[in-house]
Amino acid sequence: MKQIIAISQSHEIIKKIKKNQFSKENFFVVDDLFALSLPEAKNCDIEYVIVCDSLIFSKEAKEIRDYYIEHAKYCFSVSEKIYTSFCEKENCAGITVVMKKTTVNLDHALEHSSFVLVNDGIEQSGNLGTIFRTCDAVGVDLVIGTNVKASVYQPKVLHASRGMVLKIPFIECDSRQAIQNLLDHGYTIYLCEPEDGVSFEKATYQGKVAIVIGCERFGISKEWFSYPHQNIKIEMYGTMTSLNVGVAGSIILYQARIQRDKE
Repeated sequence: MKQIIAISQSHEIIKKIKKNQFSKENFFVVDDLFALSLPEAKNCDIEYVIVCDSLIFSKEAKEIRDYYIEHAKYCFSVSEKIYTSFCEKENCAGITVVMKKTTVNLDHALEHSSFVLVNDGIEQSGNLGTIFRTCDAVGVDLVIGTNVKASVYQPKVLHASRGMVLKIPFIECDSRQAIQNLLDHGYTIYLCEPEDGVSFEKATYQGKVAIVIGCERFGISKEWFSYPHQNIKIEMYGTMTSLNVGVAGSIILYQARIQRDKE
């Protein structure tokens, strides 16, 4: 049986989790039980697991704990007081895992994809998590992040996405690199604009498609409009000029899925 070391509040691992320092070291932290149950999570390189046995009750949680203890490089245990001081969720499962981020090659990913979502500067973790959940629901192949404001590896994004951040290939790059690679691979780029363009219902979304959604405050960055693209919009019938980006992106992605199924 692998050795499990009891650690205190002052241990370096606990300090790093609290200060979100692992994101700077090419790692990320997961404490959502559903996310930890995903095959994509279990297939990551697992660096640390921290467990609090007094919070682990269900058979499923115990099996997940045992899996990560077996596969982690280092295993630690903490008291309930220490664990609740750094976990993100009130109803936590008593298991926190530090994993290594996966690397995605943009050129290879675009070659083997056809349905892509581009997040250009989304700021709020809840919106980003919603988008990832929708991307999984409609079968998006790849998510590209440009002008990144909110990291997909933040615990709040991981929770909001229910772990779909781990399931859907994701890559960050600058806008010019994303645009050029998309065009080189024959993608049609659709820019979601609240005031300009054709209705999202009239686009066909056939073939290789990249749908771009923008920042909550400023929309899609200007650089995208300098290259071949099509503007699409959702008609507004009330006082508001646009929908929440998570809602708007989800509506358009579902319409794209419907249209693509007609191929």
